[in-house]
Amino acid sequence: MTNRIEINPADRDRIKLRLTGDNNTVIVKKLSDATGGKISVSLAGNNCTAVLDEAINIGEAVNIYAGQIHPNFGMIENTHIYVGKGTSFEKTVIATANSNSSIEIGERCMFSYGITVFNTDMHPIVDAENGNIVNKVKTLKIGDHVWVGANSTILKNTVIPDNCIVGWGSVVNSKSLPPPQPYNF
Repeated sequence: MTNRIEINPADRDRIKLRLTGDNNTVIVKKLSDATGGKISVSLAGNNCTAVLDEAINIGEAVNIYAGQIHPNFGMIENTHIYVGKGTSFEKTVIATANSNSSIEIGERCMFSYGITVFNTDMHPIVDAENGNIVNKVKTLKIGDHVWVGANSTILKNTVIPDNCIVGWGSVVNSKSLPPPQPYNF
């Protein structure tokens, strides 16, 4: 099988790719005209995708890692990363290394410097008695119009609703509550 790569020709010099495995897809639609930074995408697995929708703005760098080829656990499969329209990054790392996991980032989000979006423990933890995996990784989801402050970390399986702010230096590791609604006088 082959890998599929679709990158807007005008943005090719801003994007570095490293693909290992088969049937992977990387799609980077037209970046924002204000983009001055670089994107690095590394996919190691089979049937993995990384899709950056249009008008993404990169201030310095965004590094995307999906998958791994682990000597004990093999090659991962079916890992997906999506970044919505108009989202901006200063300096961010987005990573997942587990089969059947995904990271979904909504539209018009803003990520400051030193951000880590880490939807993985890097390896399974197995129950010694029954052999079941106890640290399952599924979907990390960041809604639309979410602002993430500098030096924040968003961990596996987290859900952040639309219109939230993650404060500077936060560690988010669960489903967040929806933001409070404005009081009408």
